[in-house]
Amino acid sequence: MMELTGEVLHKFDVMRTGIPSESNDELFNYSTNLTIRGLHNLQMEDTMKEGDISKIIPNLKECIPIFYAHSCLSKYLFECVDYITKEPVFFLFLKNLVLEGSMVNLRGGQGNNIEANLVQEHSVRNQKELIRVLGANKTETAISAVTAAAPVISQICRNFDAEHKIPKKASRHSKIISA
Repeated sequence: MMELTGEVLHKFDVMRTGIPSESNDELFNYSTNLTIRGLHNLQMEDTMKEGDISKIIPNLKECIPIFYAHSCLSKYLFECVDYITKEPVFFLFLKNLVLEGSMVNLRGGQGNNIEANLVQEHSVRNQKELIRVLGANKTETAISAVTAAAPVISQICRNFDAEHKIPKKASRHSKIISA
């Protein structure tokens, strides 16, 4: 069994913060980690909005230490490593198609791209909400009909809310929490 020496612990610290730290200053490590993650988040957001496929793989490579620090068994870590390793081998001929397919532009114009999986998550959430409304006696036919109509129903609801100046309901922090 390997004993955790100072050098090995130092490597784990580098993995956690992203940069080597000569001191054990926790405030420095925390602020450095926060800054690095914040800048990385802005970089990923910019990459998706601009549709820059040349930065997708480098951004994913930067995510590996973050996911590993969270949990070495993280599903995001495995998905990230899986995507990176498949990219040069399996995506040889379809590389640009796969990378370009990871973002969509629903509104048109430059800088309005969003992640394709985010669009899919929103679609699934809308469909689940409509299926819940069907109640207990739902049939396969009713589920198929309501999920097919989900985008149209959500657009009608958005238009109704906009015309009647109903504010968008927040998904988080909708109530004030008193200390």
